[in-house]
Amino acid sequence: MIILNRADYRQAWSTSDIRADTALKVQTSAQRASQADDLAWQGLSRMGQITFLLIAAAVLALAAAMGAGIWQRRASFAAKRSEGFSPLQLRQMLIVESVLVLGTGAIVGAIAAAYGHLLSDRFLRQTTGFPAPFTIEGIHSIETILIVIIGALVVLAIPGYKASVVSQRWRYRSNTTDSGAVDDSAGSYQHAQV
Repeated sequence: MIILNRADYRQAWSTSDIRADTALKVQTSAQRASQADDLAWQGLSRMGQITFLLIAAAVLALAAAMGAGIWQRRASFAAKRSEGFSPLQLRQMLIVESVLVLGTGAIVGAIAAAYGHLLSDRFLRQTTGFPAPFTIEGIHSIETILIVIIGALVVLAIPGYKASVVSQRWRYRSNTTDSGAVDDSAGSYQHAQV
């Protein structure tokens, strides 16, 4: 950046007319500080938006994987319904399973992310000489993990509810092909449940 006063400008370009359409912009130090602050806040705002999008993507990815697993187990839920389980008991079972799987996944993911950041910091120090400073903030990390788990549980409420109220007849329907013939490729899974 080059900073010129009016006399320097006149000497360099043989005119004292500083026009608005030139590449130069005259600012006071207060204006320059204000512009730097505005740019810093814009950068922080973008980082906040990126953080939100990453958390939303994590919630949706975990919920999609868990929801697909729940949806595939409808025949098992139908068998449990025919054995006397109520939809409420099935939902409670799904909540406990989901909390265990999501909690384990989120904690392991956070540990792996911290280790990955430490490795990338070391790589950057060795190759470029510039570090990537990083500190683990306990409360912020716990808040993020809880947001991901609770968000995924909220999204999982829909497939969990639908799977818990599955008809008991679904148990028998799941072992037939489109033509109505019994598909024995699943083995005697249904008979083992009785």
